[in-house]
Amino acid sequence: MNLNETLSPVLKLERGKVAHSVIVCGDPARALHIAQRLDSFEQVAARREYVVYTGEKNGCRITVAAHGVGAAGAAICFEELIRYGAGKIIRIGTSGSYDDTQSKGDAIIATGATAEDGVSNALVPAGFPCVCNVDLVQSLMAKAKGKIQYRNGIVRTTSAFYPGVLDHKVEVWAAAGAVGIEMELATLLAIASIRRVKAAGIFVIDGFPLHDKSMEGHDQNNEIVKNGMDRVIDVALEAIIEADKTEGINE
Repeated sequence: MNLNETLSPVLKLERGKVAHSVIVCGDPARALHIAQRLDSFEQVAARREYVVYTGEKNGCRITVAAHGVGAAGAAICFEELIRYGAGKIIRIGTSGSYDDTQSKGDAIIATGATAEDGVSNALVPAGFPCVCNVDLVQSLMAKAKGKIQYRNGIVRTTSAFYPGVLDHKVEVWAAAGAVGIEMELATLLAIASIRRVKAAGIFVIDGFPLHDKSMEGHDQNNEIVKNGMDRVIDVALEAIIEADKTEGINE
């Protein structure tokens, strides 16, 4: 990538338009929904599934970006956001839960992710741990208390949503202590480690793969899930604003 170019190659980001603090999600419609929670915002890029907004909330400058579904495309988004200004990134998404004590609409705050995404092992050596930034995890947990039921732990980042003929090993990973499953966090964490930025993830539970291996019960449009997503968005915004103030960032 030629960093002297005016626009980034894929997202077409303009230098100076990406805030130090970034929230990412898969769905472009959700990115707009998050941006609308800011005090003010503008669209700074829109190409393919990548839609990017930058604005302010409580005096803090924040970028919100949609990265699409799947690790390969998301990796492009994360890389260009970082190269054009991001210093910390919180991923918001939905997740299946391996914990029967949780309910749809509850949250998972990840401490790390398994590298089954198909991308992270092409970027870092096999066995390299994909872990969330401790400060961001603690901030997310602090802001979640009293707002949403949650648990924290390792999530699986997988490249496959629907099962095929191979065993998806749901029971094995649940027995090992994984708390949920999603599709892009490990990619973000690997890139964040390489580029020396902070990253974390918080997820709303929308299904239970131990009991629904076909994924037919997966429903992001469920009202309980949507309400949980609104609470998670509030948590993530409060956490990233607190992180800005702790770091003394004033853009």
